[in-house]
Amino acid sequence: MIKAILFDVHGTIIDKGKDRDKVLTTARSNVVSFLNRHGYKVSDSDYYQVWLQNLKKYRQEWEELNEVSFYEWYRGILLDLQIDRRDEKFIDEMSDQWIAGFSHSTTEISPAKAVLTELKNDFLLGVVSNSMGKNARVDLTITGLIDLFDVIIISSEVGKRKPHPFIFESALQQLEVKPSRVGEHIMKGWITPFQVYALYVDDETLLNLINEYHLDEEPFDIEKVDDLRSRIAVAQYGQTSVLQVYAHLET
Repeated sequence: MIKAILFDVHGTIIDKGKDRDKVLTTARSNVVSFLNRHGYKVSDSDYYQVWLQNLKKYRQEWEELNEVSFYEWYRGILLDLQIDRRDEKFIDEMSDQWIAGFSHSTTEISPAKAVLTELKNDFLLGVVSNSMGKNARVDLTITGLIDLFDVIIISSEVGKRKPHPFIFESALQQLEVKPSRVGEHIMKGWITPFQVYALYVDDETLLNLINEYHLDEEPFDIEKVDDLRSRIAVAQYGQTSVLQVYAHLET
């Protein structure tokens, strides 16, 4: 029996804006203005270079599926800018300026709300996202999606990034659901509009779905599946004990 579905956020149910460079420039400009107002002489170029340096610094950690915390990320930037204020209040205010740069371009990827509302009637719903906790929660709030989720797990808050099993296990533990398989796998020709990362399904249900819809055949044709519950179906069951499913709801 399927009990819980975990969704990614950005690029799956939320769009941060088509013109990524323009939005990033606005966010960066907001932060630089904030620092200037507090008496710190920082140029846009200064901040951009330090931001890039910190991305490079943590790249190896990310490749090993470790994650930097929200405050650790900002303290690294402030340290490299030689700014002496690194308290949480200051960082929160600085982060608010960054987030504000995205606020007008952050939108629901339709029909996310319709799909989630429908699924909420029968399943536990969760978020598992590689992102900064505060940013993701603000985006879910702006789009009116946050209250549809029973649990929200963000990589910067648990210290691990997808596809590390720990981040999925953290979500399912809070949902009080024991998974048969946990992880993620990208199937060839993935099905829009939503990529769903994990769920609970017992082995008997899994085998029935594979047999009924020929899920062991590639490419798997979503059009074979003719109802909502079955559309939340196993797309591929691989040798790495990884389960990938997709949710699809026509509106």
